Amino acid sequence: MAITAASFIAAYFIKRDLLPEGLSGLTTGLNYYIVFLSIIIIWYVCFSWVGIYQSFRERPLSWFFIHIVKACLAGLLILNLFLFLFHIRGMSRLLLGIFFVLNVTGLTLFKWFVILILERMRSLGYNTRNILIVGSQTRAAGVIRSIDETRGGGYRILGCFDTEPDRVGANVVNGYRVVGSMADLSAFLEHNVVDELIFAMPLRKIQDPGCWPLYSHGRNHGGESQDHSGLATALSGLCPGCGNHPGDRFCRGTHADSSEYLSERGDAAD
Repeated sequence: MAITAASFIAAYFIKRDLLPEGLSGLTTGLNYYIVFLSIIIIWYVCFSWVGIYQSFRERPLSWFFIHIVKACLAGLLILNLFLFLFHIRGMSRLLLGIFFVLNVTGLTLFKWFVILILERMRSLGYNTRNILIVGSQTRAAGVIRSIDETRGGGYRILGCFDTEPDRVGANVVNGYRVVGSMADLSAFLEHNVVDELIFAMPLRKIQDPGCWPLYSHGRNHGGESQDHSGLATALSGLCPGCGNHPGDRFCRGTHADSSEYLSERGDAAD
């Protein structure tokens, strides 16, 4: 919100002092402190509504730009409605136009700068998330390609697991291999840090998924407690990251098959 506040203050002084004669100047009958406070509140609500405060990990700069413009336009609409309802007159449209341009530009440049910093950090191995993929066929290959296309997202694929033990060691795509079978999954989670588990195969192809030996809490290789409760949630067909990771479009296809399978077993959550 600091950029929004600074944009309005800058627009105020530009309109009052810096524009050519005939365009500069502001009415003295308007309480700009009330307008300023209203903008902060309205813009915060609009930014939250469009998801500006979401993680930088999965979103390109173009996504942020579109949603910044959308939030600012919505904010201007609500602000004008507020001014009309409370009979606050004398607000300069030119001032609001300058504020809009400064705000969109400032926020976009800030997001771009932060994205560059995060991409640099992730290229050096910092701020990464470890991903394990269940499956090793076409869907798994699609998930891997999707993740590889978003290198700046900081995702690191640890490997794939498969239901067939004889596929262990097999190449899936782009040099990623099957690192274990489902019987090895519990031990792998005990000794490795796994942030996200992506199902790239229908659960109906996995024998009795409810019996997988996963623990709600385990220990990573550093001896620190690691929460695997999200993985247990995924076992019931509710992937905790669905809609928020690079393999989402493949995950959704898996969900459709998994939900059908779980429904047949009577295990699907409401």
